[in-house]
Amino acid sequence: MNIPQLEHTLQKYGVKSPDGNPLGEIKDFNLMFETKIGPNTNSIAYMRPETAQGIFVNFKNMRDFNNNKLPFGIAQVGNG
Repeated sequence: MNIPQLEHTLQKYGVKSPDGNPLGEIKDFNLMFETKIGPNTNSIAYMRPETAQGIFVNFKNMRDFNNNKLPFGIAQVGNG
């Protein structure tokens, strides 16, 4: 469905959030992570969300490893 069709269907069936609140505006967005390649910031690439999952899931471990200070940076190496 495109956005107008989806909005019409949600209104037709009175779909609400699990708490019974009305839903917000439907927006088109990209789930891919935008990143820069190399020293030249004009080279943009997109990565699948699960590629960076480990960085976010393991953030507490990185903070604990760094004596409860925020890490200077976290990098992930591997195939995307």
